[in-house]
Amino acid sequence: MQNNTFSPGGAKRPFKQEPLRNPGQSLDEKMDELLNVKAMNWIVSSMVLILMVFYQWWWWYSPPKAPPVFFTGMVILVAGVAIYKVLGIRKQLRNLRLGRDGERVVGQFLETLRERGYTVIHDVQGNGFNIDHVLIGPRGLYVIETKARSKPQDRTATVVYDGRSVRVDGGPADSRPIDQAQAAARWISERIRVSSGKTIYVRPVVVYPGWWVEALPEASKAGVWVLNHEMLAKCIERERTRLSGGDIKLVSDALATYVRSQMPRSSGPA
Repeated sequence: MQNNTFSPGGAKRPFKQEPLRNPGQSLDEKMDELLNVKAMNWIVSSMVLILMVFYQWWWWYSPPKAPPVFFTGMVILVAGVAIYKVLGIRKQLRNLRLGRDGERVVGQFLETLRERGYTVIHDVQGNGFNIDHVLIGPRGLYVIETKARSKPQDRTATVVYDGRSVRVDGGPADSRPIDQAQAAARWISERIRVSSGKTIYVRPVVVYPGWWVEALPEASKAGVWVLNHEMLAKCIERERTRLSGGDIKLVSDALATYVRSQMPRSSGPA
């Protein structure tokens, strides 16, 4: 059994490199901020005011004095606003949990491709955005954006892709997932070019985990794939070999170095 404790005096972290990020880590961090900062601020403020008004009523009753109407009104107002805010945060948390779980489902599926010679890097941080997954292997380089959506229970629902936009369960055409995946692919391609000097084609992919995706005939000519996670491996296997073992290592190392460079530096034992 290994001893995982730190020796006294001048202790340091035993890891040569920081671990890479997990699937959905950005959404975990957003949920943590909502719970521990925004929601907690409203809850604590309400509790403090409730205690204050309780004290004021107790003070009024023994012996009788002017009733603390002002404090009572203030508590009712703040408590009402707090309830409204917390309910809104609860809805945000529900959406973030769905997105995080979708990223984990896709990320865990991508991990199974490692035995086929692929490298997976999750949650790549950019300037004000993140890329859910990057897959690097013999068949090429793929940027994967996960779109987790809840499905109706009483009927079959599909995602329809026409090459330019998607319609989720008969909803309006939405080109934003396509634009996002294309922008992510361009950004990753530029990071690789800057770090390695090589220009490598990056395939943008949008994944709707658990949905049936119907691609219209005109989508066959589009550069962006839209599919569910179970179809991804089959589509990749139909591609020709694009990257050598050396290219895979070069790209993987370049992206891993970039990801670690964006992490907060640890100054001591965790």
